[in-house]
Amino acid sequence: MSSRQRFGRRQATVELVYLRGHGTLGPLLARGSASADYDNDGDLDIAVSSSGGALQLLRNDGKHGNWVGFALVGRRSNRGGIGARVTLETDRGRQMREVRAGESYLSSSDPRVHFGLGASTAVKSVEIRWPSGVVQKVEGVQPGRYQPVTEPLPGR
Repeated sequence: MSSRQRFGRRQATVELVYLRGHGTLGPLLARGSASADYDNDGDLDIAVSSSGGALQLLRNDGKHGNWVGFALVGRRSNRGGIGARVTLETDRGRQMREVRAGESYLSSSDPRVHFGLGASTAVKSVEIRWPSGVVQKVEGVQPGRYQPVTEPLPGR
């Protein structure tokens, strides 16, 4: 449900989000948000900072399908792997994610890349294109967990 609200001289649309079983999240003047798998259960949670209020964690405890995640560590590229592109293929198609930082005002989301697999139970292929230009294939990917991947050094 959305409504038009006035904040000082500005008018904005505010989305009212209802949280099942835990009350409601009413209108707020948010300044930043970040997504992360806070509890490492495979679904993304959202933290919202509001002007003059406490940080709110919107924890996602709903039912979800299969998933897989990757925590990249650069060696030749930057240590956080920022800018690396991860392409994943399953029997249902291809997905691509890019490692990013600073996505919202004064916020930064989880640097790990997360893929929802839905009903797919296996990953056919994973390819990482690092900022250094190195292209890496990842083997033995197991759904349902975060897997660390370190950028190979040239010639290895």
